[in-house]
Amino acid sequence: MEQAYQYLLSLEFRHNYFKDGLFKPIQLSFDTESQHLLRNFGLILKPYPGGFHLLCVDPELLDTASENTSLRIFIDCNDPYFINYSDLPYFNPSDTVLYFNNLNSKANSENSTLNLHSEINVGKKDVYKLSSGTLMLATLKKINTYHFKDEDENDISDSIHIKWIEDNGYLISNRYEGSFHVYENEIEIDKVYANPNPVWKKPMAVVELFLSKMFENFEPDKKLKYIVSFNSIKTHWRYILADPIYKNFQNLTIVIKGQENEVFARLTDNPSEGSQYPVFQSIEKLDLLEYSEDFYSLMNDENSSPIIKALPRAAPEHLVFGKDKKTMYSHIYL
Repeated sequence: MEQAYQYLLSLEFRHNYFKDGLFKPIQLSFDTESQHLLRNFGLILKPYPGGFHLLCVDPELLDTASENTSLRIFIDCNDPYFINYSDLPYFNPSDTVLYFNNLNSKANSENSTLNLHSEINVGKKDVYKLSSGTLMLATLKKINTYHFKDEDENDISDSIHIKWIEDNGYLISNRYEGSFHVYENEIEIDKVYANPNPVWKKPMAVVELFLSKMFENFEPDKKLKYIVSFNSIKTHWRYILADPIYKNFQNLTIVIKGQENEVFARLTDNPSEGSQYPVFQSIEKLDLLEYSEDFYSLMNDENSSPIIKALPRAAPEHLVFGKDKKTMYSHIYL
């Protein structure tokens, strides 16, 4: 007899960089343990661009799982430029990972929609240090007392083995897998995601869905949806007029149709060292977007025909850091 599956929940990744708001370049994978859980609890995952639906034979089975039983989903992005258009200032792809779980999901304004992060969008609180096999924590001091807790605030210090390395801080070496919080004299000072395999291929993010919590959030007559929402960055756009033809125009300006306020100003100090190119910079930071119906025009004066009716928009590959190593610019050469 063919088994009948019913809708359990959806997990959707959103990103306001994209026109439709869905973070479509993501890819999903599972560890061996999670694959076993899918089979043992009669779960089926149906991906769609930007997320997946989770179906279940019998949601009541989830209530039999222990509190720490979780489905661990690894998230990668097949777009290498995602770090350029995503507002993730504390995220470093080489030694940190984004981590989310459904233990303390936050109700959204939409019905039956829960955010898996505490802020409006993914941010600093979702960035965890990565430990593959071992992790040096140079900020720890030998004279202080440290202990560790899991996401449900259970003390797991007995599972985390540490030793003091002179002049380098603490070395954490363990077989523990998952996220944990580091406490110094009862004050949280760090967050770590540990994988005991030293050759583990680090994902962009890890989502941990605890089965008992999924059952708690489940309502048969409602469409439960978990949300992970990313924000796009804003940069100062710079149009650098490198073609010699622009030297023939004396009153160049950049305007946007239907907007009276000045959006771009011509720079008097040229950021391109040793050059005399005309450069226009946006007065305010502008959103980096995959698509927008707004476009800017290059004019010789406001009453003439456009020299370029629709200037190219800033793209992720245009990103440049200023001399302060913090301010971001988008350099667009014409």
